[in-house]
Amino acid sequence: MPSDKQNPLNPFSTLLKEHGNDAESIRELYAHHRDRNQEKNKAALLSSGDIVVDRILADVVKRGDDADSRNSVTVWERPSEEVKALAREVQKHLGQIEPSIWLMPEQCMHMTSMEWFYSVDNVTIHRLVNKIPKTVARSLSAGPKAPVLLDTPMLSFFENAIAITFLPSLSTHDGYTYLHYRRDLLNQAAAVEDPELAIHMRYALPSAHITIARFTEPLSSKNKGRAWVDVLEMLNREVVRPRTDVVWTLDGPAILRAGTVWYGGGFTVKGSQRLD
Repeated sequence: MPSDKQNPLNPFSTLLKEHGNDAESIRELYAHHRDRNQEKNKAALLSSGDIVVDRILADVVKRGDDADSRNSVTVWERPSEEVKALAREVQKHLGQIEPSIWLMPEQCMHMTSMEWFYSVDNVTIHRLVNKIPKTVARSLSAGPKAPVLLDTPMLSFFENAIAITFLPSLSTHDGYTYLHYRRDLLNQAAAVEDPELAIHMRYALPSAHITIARFTEPLSSKNKGRAWVDVLEMLNREVVRPRTDVVWTLDGPAILRAGTVWYGGGFTVKGSQRLD
């Protein structure tokens, strides 16, 4: 059975306690969060009539990575071959429908399972990374203690991005879910006894996703408002949701990644068990 150790400072521990460490309840939590966000984002897109341009990404495209000064430390999972194939198919359709859209390069695709620090300057990030013990880097990048399965892909859209989202599977190893894995990662990082390495993350939402597209300029006139929402809902309905065969298994090393990781860049922390 999953460990019942609860760190009161760990928001994932709190969620697990609230849902009784139960895989079905955890799945419902993720599904509710995903559906609620989709409705909220749909309403925002219909209200505004357009997406939100990512100005920092636009600068990165024009000037290079130095245009992004936000440095973070995260634990990444790379998508499986099945997930990458699904992402490629969706990106192909998106590029045909809206040629101006920025598509995440396949080699940059990732899912963030833990955020240790975010948005610090270049000097600070290197100082912090140099303080992370190699034993901790190895532990954080070891992957889950039991295989974790994610399924039921959905195309989720936001005003500023498009992602493929997943739910924690009901098929578990002794009840160990993606939420348990995220709890364990955060506990490992929080156990480092250095005030400068205290956890400093943005949020702890019940989400499992890879971002596949962003926006560096406004949409073309034919893809404003309702037309854009209709396109995304069609892709979700006809391309993504039918892929009930896509099951993403996390059962190998993860990547401890630092630097400008937002768009899939940055560098791998020394001691990480996976380098790519």
